Amino acid sequence: MKAIRRLINTLREGIKGIWKHRQLGLVSVTSTFFTLFVIGIIIIITVSINSMALQVQGKVNDVEIFIKNGSTEIQIEELRHKIENDGIEKTVKFRSSEEALKLMKDSWGENSELLENIQSDGLLPASFVVQLSDISQAEKFVKSLDGEPIIEDVNYYKDLVNQVYKLSNYSKIFGSILVLVLIFVSLFVISNTIKLTVVSRAHEIGVMKNVGATNNYIRIPFIIEGVFYSVFASALSFLAVYYLYDFIYTKFGVKIIENFSIINLIKPELLKTSLLQIFLSLGFGIGVLGSIFSIRKYLIDREVKYVK
Repeated sequence: MKAIRRLINTLREGIKGIWKHRQLGLVSVTSTFFTLFVIGIIIIITVSINSMALQVQGKVNDVEIFIKNGSTEIQIEELRHKIENDGIEKTVKFRSSEEALKLMKDSWGENSELLENIQSDGLLPASFVVQLSDISQAEKFVKSLDGEPIIEDVNYYKDLVNQVYKLSNYSKIFGSILVLVLIFVSLFVISNTIKLTVVSRAHEIGVMKNVGATNNYIRIPFIIEGVFYSVFASALSFLAVYYLYDFIYTKFGVKIIENFSIINLIKPELLKTSLLQIFLSLGFGIGVLGSIFSIRKYLIDREVKYVK
């Protein structure tokens, strides 16, 4: 019963602190809101760029290895064995001359009848179509085939692959750095807000410690206060980011996708749950850590440090 009463008193003190310091809290919520709002925008941009990069990679990660006419079946099988057993994850498909011609006819559509009397022998070379799981391995894979006598040519989108891979990596690195910086800004804002409330109650904290109050009994109300401010700000930020993205997607997204097939915007509803979890987790973590950092210097071995 004593523990329950202590918990109730602690929660009551936390709620009283929220109301008592509501003006400081409003400043904290506003600052944290804008910081988390920017974080949310960065997250959506980074996710969209990575999604676009994955889509592009899925379209250009085919490496086609053309085989010289006159190559024997044994030579072709030896090449297949080398391709399949080089340690790079991939799928390998053999395309015969006949299949290559059929694909060519299909691509010609209504004009394919012009190719009806053309024989496949020697017209188009047979090839291995290799789909790499990791497109960044393309250059390494192609280099491993240097010197193979039956290879006529190797075709893949080298420059585009490299650019897409770099874009994806740069967006992850740049986005992560910005998010970390903004998280530290949020921690600073919450920490200073709680620090001001601690300073205003320094004498009260000293009295509580002199009568035997534990550090946790003193600390928890401030943590409740900090968590409330940051979680409230994160909830507002989530709503602002989500509905802004939903508006942009509804207004412009469909047209962008229709005109630029390479761009793959993620539907807002697919992001909703994950985005909410990220915002609430950030809000809770920032609130707890910011509050702990701000009050810890006042709770050292039952001594209170007053700010002069």
